[in-house]
Amino acid sequence: MIANTISNARGVAVLSGGARVAAWSDASGVHAQRFDASGALVQGVVPVAASGTFSGVAALPAGGFVVEYQTPQAVFVQAVTAAGDPAGPASVVRTLAQVTLDYAGIPNANPVLVGGGGVYAFEDGSYAASYIVQHTATIPTDVPTALHAQKFDAGGAAVGGPVLLRDTAVVDDLASAAAPGSRLVAASMLTHSSGAGLQGATVFDSGLNPLFGVSLGQLGSSHTQPGVAGLVNGNFMALWTVQGVNQVQGQLFAADPSSPSGARAVSGLLTFPNAAPGARVMALAGGGFLVASGSTAQAFDANGQANSAVMQVQPGSVAATADGGFVVLAQVGSQLVSQQYPLVP
Repeated sequence: MIANTISNARGVAVLSGGARVAAWSDASGVHAQRFDASGALVQGVVPVAASGTFSGVAALPAGGFVVEYQTPQAVFVQAVTAAGDPAGPASVVRTLAQVTLDYAGIPNANPVLVGGGGVYAFEDGSYAASYIVQHTATIPTDVPTALHAQKFDAGGAAVGGPVLLRDTAVVDDLASAAAPGSRLVAASMLTHSSGAGLQGATVFDSGLNPLFGVSLGQLGSSHTQPGVAGLVNGNFMALWTVQGVNQVQGQLFAADPSSPSGARAVSGLLTFPNAAPGARVMALAGGGFLVASGSTAQAFDANGQANSAVMQVQPGSVAATADGGFVVLAQVGSQLVSQQYPLVP
C-alpha cells in the first residue's frame, strides 16, 4: 500500500536508481511517495503542494523527479531532489491570465486553461511541462483545443516561451510522451469540418524544436483517443480508436530524412483485438511496447507482434520498469496501491 487516501488523480514513474515514485492529489493537496521494487515505502510522503490537482510525474536523471499539478488559475511544476526535498519553489507553467493575453488577438476566443497535459524529463536534467487550452471556435475550420509545452532548465527556470505541440477538437484526442534521446512526441486526432479524418504525430527535441511529423492511419478515416510512445529502438508507436467500430488500431513510424515530412510509417495498420476503446500505449525497457486498457494489458515486440498473453491488471497509471515489466498505481477502495507485473509470454 502506498497511502490511505482517496486520490482524485495519480501517476507513477520509475526513478533512475530503480525505486519508484507515486504522485497524487487528494482533498489535502498534492503529494508524492517513493517506494522500492517490492512495494516497500522509502522515507515518508513528500508534500508537493497544499492544494491543486495532479497532472503528471517524470523521473529526473539525477535520481529526483518532477510533478506537474494544476489549480483553476494556473499550472505548476515542482522538482524534487533525490533526497526527497523540494528543489526550490514550484515553477509556473502557465496562468489563466497569461493564456487570456495569448489569445487577445482572436475576437471572442474566450480561452480556458483546461489544465496540465503532462511533464517530460530530458537527459541533461531539464524538462518540459505541457498544458491544454480550449477556446471558442468562431469559424468552421477553427481548431479549439491545443496542447502547448514550456521548457525549463535543470534549475527550474523557464527557457523561451510556450510551444504548440498539437491541436484538435477535444481534449481526449491529444496524447504526448517523452521518448529516448531527449525527445518528446505528441499526437492528435481530428475530424475536419468536411468529415475527413486528419491524424498524425510530431516529434520534438529537448529544446521543443520540431524534428519531424507524420500522418497516420488511412487518409480520410476518423479516429479518436490517441496514445503515443517512443520505443527503445528509436521508432515510435501511435495507436487510436476507430470511430464507429470501436476497434483499436496503431502504426509504427520512424525518422526518414528522405521523406518530405522527415518521417515515414514503418508498419502497416496494426490491429489490437484485445484492447478496448481508449487504450493507452507505453514503451517497455526491453524493447517493444505495452497496450493497456481497463483491467487488461498485453505486450508487443518492436514490430507490433504480440509477445505476451493478455494480462489481468489493476486499472490505473502505468510505468515501465528496468526489468522489462511494468508497475501500476491504482486506487482500490480507500487505498492507493502499487502492483508490479513481470511480462509473461
